[in-house]
Amino acid sequence: MPARAHHIVDIENLLGLTHGQPVAPAAGPLYRAVAGVGPNDLLTVAADRSRAFEVRAAFPGAEVRWGAGPDGADLALLAAADVDLLARRFDTLVIGSGDHLFWDLAYRARVAGLKVVVVSRPRGLSRVLASQADEVIAMASLVDGGLPPGLTTAA
Repeated sequence: MPARAHHIVDIENLLGLTHGQPVAPAAGPLYRAVAGVGPNDLLTVAADRSRAFEVRAAFPGAEVRWGAGPDGADLALLAAADVDLLARRFDTLVIGSGDHLFWDLAYRARVAGLKVVVVSRPRGLSRVLASQADEVIAMASLVDGGLPPGLTTAA
């Protein structure tokens, strides 16, 4: 069976968004390219419900979770993450966030035998989360709401 990864993405943290900033349509293709989302992978994205249209447009086909408040997306992802189930179905857990709240999930996933990859903005990466990752991938920046040079939406 081919290797599978479950990607859990706190898109607001990953992009460094503040209240009122939109999720750019290019965010989905950018994440897929940077994180290497494969055809057998599961992608779960969380955000504040006020970004519902933007998130669904940027991440077609992804499972979407909604949160409310400053840590709402994080908590929605954490509540849905059953490490035992993940370990039975996947080889890798990819955490698309630099938030320290995910360190315990990363730790438990590694103990359960999963490879843990963190995709984060370098300036937004918690040291304790990074210490629990087998690999850290730097998230590229969106350029004026578009994709970095050389990256297409077909990625």
